[in-house]
Amino acid sequence: MDQEHLKHLIKKYEAGTASAAERYVVERWYESLLQEGTEMDHFADAIDHKAFQEQLVRRALQSTIPIKRWRPYKWISAAAVMLFLISAIGMLYRYGAGNPKDEDPLMRSHSVSTGVREVKQVTLPDSSVVYLNANSILTIPPDFNHANRDITLMGEAYFEVRKNPQLPFNVHVGQLAIQVLGTTFNIQDYEAIDHISITVESGQVRVSNPAEVLGLLNGRDHLVYDKKSSTASLSTVPSDVRSSWRNGTVVLDGANFDELAQAYYNTYGVHLLSKDLKVRQNHYHFTIRTTRTVDQAMEQLCEMINKRYRKEGNRIHIY
Repeated sequence: MDQEHLKHLIKKYEAGTASAAERYVVERWYESLLQEGTEMDHFADAIDHKAFQEQLVRRALQSTIPIKRWRPYKWISAAAVMLFLISAIGMLYRYGAGNPKDEDPLMRSHSVSTGVREVKQVTLPDSSVVYLNANSILTIPPDFNHANRDITLMGEAYFEVRKNPQLPFNVHVGQLAIQVLGTTFNIQDYEAIDHISITVESGQVRVSNPAEVLGLLNGRDHLVYDKKSSTASLSTVPSDVRSSWRNGTVVLDGANFDELAQAYYNTYGVHLLSKDLKVRQNHYHFTIRTTRTVDQAMEQLCEMINKRYRKEGNRIHIY
C-alpha cells in the first residue's frame, strides 16, 4: 500500500468521515512518528497539522474508553511500525473494514464540547437551538431529524426546541429520557453532582427512567432526580433562575456544596474543597458573576459563611 492511500485516510480523518478502523490506523501512525521523531515532509501536503492535532484531541475527549499511550518496544524500529500500519491500510481497502455501512452509527455521531468558562450556541438540523454550558458534551447522532430527534447530554444545556409532532425531541441524560414536542427548558447533569435537575420555562416535557414515567413538567416546574435512590421530587422555581448562566450569572438557590463547587469550576476553572463538615453540609444561596474575579467571589462567599480560604494552584480550600 503506497503513501497515497495513507494520505487519503488522513484526509478522511481530518474531515471526520473516517471509520473506527481507519481512525485507529491513522492515530497509531501519527503516534509512531511522534515517538520516533520521524519527519513528516512526505505528508506535508496531506496534513493541516493544527487541524489534525485538534481532531486528535477531540477524539480523545469524546472517547468513553481511557486511551492508553501506545509504547512500542525499543527493538521495534520505525520501519517495522510503518510496515504494520501500511499493511493494516491494505486490509481495510481489500476487505472493506472501513466501509461506513458496517460501522455502528454511534461511531459517526457528532459531538460538541465546552471547556472552563465557555458557553456555546448550537443550532441543530431541525433548527432547534441548544446553549451548552461549561464543561459539557452534546452528542448528535447522524440520523438526527430523519429517523428521530434523539441527542445525548453530559453536563448542562438550555434547549429551545422547534415543534414537530411527528418527530418528538428526546434528550438522553444519565438514567433519564426527556421527551418534548416544542418547549424551552434547562437540564443539568454533571458527574460530580449526585442528582439530575430539569427546569421547564415553557411548554411541557415528560421525564422518565427505565422503570417509569417520573412526571409531566410544565412552565416553572423543576424536577430533581436522585441518582442513587432513583427517586424524583418536584417543585416550582422562577422561570429564568436555572438558566441564568447563559448571561454570565449563576444563581444558586439552596445549592449543596457539590453544586457550589461545580459552579466555581465552570466559571473559574478552580476546584473548591473543604474538610469542614459545616461547609460541606451547608445549603448555599449565592450568585456567581463572570464579571467578578475568583478572589472577589471567594471573599464574598467566605464573608457570608464566616470562613476563610487559601489557594494552592487551581485548588481552593475553605476552612
